[in-house]
Amino acid sequence: MRVKAAVAALWLCAVSAQWPAPVLGGEVAAVLSRSSGHYMEAFRAFSKAYNGTIDVYDLSKGEAPSEAAVVVAFGGRAATYDRYPRTAALVYCMAPGVDRQGGRRVDMVPEASAALKAMLALQPGLKRLALLWSSQVYAGYAGLAKEAGRGAGVELVLSPVESGDKLPAVLRRLTGAADAIWLLPDPALVTEENFTMLRDFSRGGRLPLYVPTEGLARSGGTAAIYAGFGDMGRAAAEAVSGAAAGPVVYPDKASVYVNREEAARLGLKDVPGGARGR
Repeated sequence: MRVKAAVAALWLCAVSAQWPAPVLGGEVAAVLSRSSGHYMEAFRAFSKAYNGTIDVYDLSKGEAPSEAAVVVAFGGRAATYDRYPRTAALVYCMAPGVDRQGGRRVDMVPEASAALKAMLALQPGLKRLALLWSSQVYAGYAGLAKEAGRGAGVELVLSPVESGDKLPAVLRRLTGAADAIWLLPDPALVTEENFTMLRDFSRGGRLPLYVPTEGLARSGGTAAIYAGFGDMGRAAAEAVSGAAAGPVVYPDKASVYVNREEAARLGLKDVPGGARGR
């Protein structure tokens, strides 16, 4: 089932101590959950952007560093691995919902201002945008999005969902209170049942549903607003080199994938030339 596969893909891709001085010229270990597919795409972008020696490990083959100054983990399995060198600093990406104490997370969601700009290009009349998430890990991003919304002229209707069984009540409160829905890449919320409910609510209320992956857009979301794998790899390089600050790094570019059928159904007919979709 397409929805089930899209949700599974989100899981697959599935607070901070003081960050050490930038590490340039070596002692960086890249650990991939698997040395293929999207993990390799992100790693190649990281390798190109980072000007230094990188030792590469494939965790699916049992490979892991015994020593390193910095470990850069690609994927949920690599991000949650618990046998890295004790003194190594950790940067991790492509791991939705993971929050490693002392590590720096490169998120799958782009900077809020970039995401909002992409949505406004699709929906110029957007004034009230409901933001949905469940895990505490996204509470900070919700605040950043609300602030970015003020600058863009969009009111963010923050709508945390305590648990899956609370989603119907949250959606009822959004009736007439929002012009669109923005779903964050939160595995605690993005289940097959919840996504089907969100998709049906979007269609019934004629509210565009902005989702975090292309797979979810193909499964009935209006458009995916997300950070590409290459952009996540480049952001990881910035995190290691010190060019990006803070415990969470958000890629500065928003990629867009439009489900043209759903967009037309909801009246978003003028799809920007840079957007892709069916």
